[in-house]
Amino acid sequence: MARKSLGKFSQEIPTGLFPDIEADKSPLWADGRNVLFEDGGARPTLGRIVIAIKTQAHPGTGLIEMIQGAKKTLFWGTPKVGTDNGKLFRWQEGDTSIEDVSRVGDYTGTGIWSLVPWGEWVLATNGVDPPQVYGHPDDVNDFIDLYNATGVTGLLAGDTWELVTATQAFIFALNMDFNNQAFKWSTEDNVQVWNPLPSNQAGDGVARNLYSEIIAVSALANGL
Repeated sequence: MARKSLGKFSQEIPTGLFPDIEADKSPLWADGRNVLFEDGGARPTLGRIVIAIKTQAHPGTGLIEMIQGAKKTLFWGTPKVGTDNGKLFRWQEGDTSIEDVSRVGDYTGTGIWSLVPWGEWVLATNGVDPPQVYGHPDDVNDFIDLYNATGVTGLLAGDTWELVTATQAFIFALNMDFNNQAFKWSTEDNVQVWNPLPSNQAGDGVARNLYSEIIAVSALANGL
């Protein structure tokens, strides 16, 4: 009886896995962030230790790991919740506290952050506020608005992106404020040049064969 009850109970719990249903008929997850699959199932949470505690209680999003100054470094952001403005944070190996590296001014985006490393620089965007850059000579200690940084061309004050990613020598921005199927990329090996010209490799386009907005991006083999 116990086994039967347990089996019935397990069927009622939505796991998101449908091994007996054809792939094209299985329901899609509405939200599956931070889920890793292994051996045909969702991988359980691994062990962890506390390295630092941030004072803001809102969940972090867009976490990336990189090497900065020869040390392991983490960057992530939090959304605006109620009267608490969004933030961008940095933690470096050996630190006992988390550093607030937000720009001067408020972040008003309530969605998730998208971050990508570029050498020792970091780009961040949340779809509402101007895209951010960390490590630029204008301010090496905090994020600043990318469009307003010295040497940046082809970006305007009102430009926003939902996603940012890197592949080989290019930075890609996707899901733009004017078209959620639009994307653009910087010129080769230069995250500061975004205006397409015959003399550079910057460009833009629209994914017209999509049936929704661009919600995720992943690099394929050979740098595609």
